[in-house]
This record gives sequence, C-alpha cells and structure tokens, in this order.
Amino acid sequence: MPMPGMRVNARDLLLHLDEIHTVMTKSIKSARPPRFRYEWRGEKHLIMQYESNRGLVQLMAGLVRGVGKYYGEYLNVSIVGNAVHIQFP
Repeated sequence: MPMPGMRVNARDLLLHLDEIHTVMTKSIKSARPPRFRYEWRGEKHLIMQYESNRGLVQLMAGLVRGVGKYYGEYLNVSIVGNAVHIQFP
C-alpha cells in the first residue's frame, strides 16, 4: 500500500487493489475477495485480469471509472473477457 505522504492517484490505488482486498478481508473467515493480476501495454494502458467465481467483472468497469472520477482523472475503461483494460490520461 502507498506509504504515508506518498502521492496517491487512480493508478496508485488500482495497482494496490489486490493487496488492499487481501488486507481488508484477512480477518473475515469466509471471505474470498477477487484477485487481480496486472499487465502493462505501454506507459498508459493497464490490463487488470479479474479472478473471481462471482463473475462481477462488468461491475469493475464502473468502479474503475469511479476511482478515476474521485481523483479527477478521466479513465477510458473497457472489458474484454475477464480483463479490465484501462487507458490513463
């Protein structure tokens, strides 16, 4: 997770999402948070592979856009299979 005083933006938060889910659900016995794998295609194109039996990858697109909006960044987001493609400004 970002260290105190470290600049946080949409990219930082999304790149730590897997770790955040793991830490936040550690004390919940039956929790099975989604897992994310990351792949960069260039400097501004991130692919987040969504791994969960719940099949909520479509929900991810809206959540990622919301993260961008929170940080004042327009993120171009699309879904291909179980992957969320994010184009940063």
